[in-house]
Amino acid sequence: MASMKREDLTTKLITEFSVRDIRENFYSFNCDNSSLSSYLYRSSYFDSLDFVNSTSVLVNEAGIVRGYFTLKQDRLKVQDLEYGALRIERFAVCETIQLNGLGRRMMKEIETYARATSLRFLILETLYESRNFYYKTGFSKLFDKPLSADVAHRESIFILYKDLEYSEKIDEAYPGND
Repeated sequence: MASMKREDLTTKLITEFSVRDIRENFYSFNCDNSSLSSYLYRSSYFDSLDFVNSTSVLVNEAGIVRGYFTLKQDRLKVQDLEYGALRIERFAVCETIQLNGLGRRMMKEIETYARATSLRFLILETLYESRNFYYKTGFSKLFDKPLSADVAHRESIFILYKDLEYSEKIDEAYPGND
């Protein structure tokens, strides 16, 4: 695969955009998953205004959306202990620039936010087809078996987690292992 010139991207909260910007500029975003693509322009703004969750959007200098992620604070119970966790509800990279490092960059931003807010764990649900990206970025299965297949898509859903305490130690032991 040919190397793509690295774009200058800015991360902004969805609420920093006007409704007009969202309708005009976000409609064309395509990550090869219609549910993730349409959420950005249909619901993300209003969910953020209602404090349901928070969506951050990565845009280039021309205002074109290159990726986005939606986060929500959660809890993870491990035996008798409960830990603060950051749930990644949605995570999407524009289809035309996938496999060029933007997903890893977005994940690092999420990890930085989680650490800054003292949330030790990241948790998410993912489809079978996307699981390898998350494994490569340090996630593990929370359960050995996937959840039952989603009826509409007939795909298995995996619940994954990442313990940031240990991932930081791994990063120290193997620097520059992107």
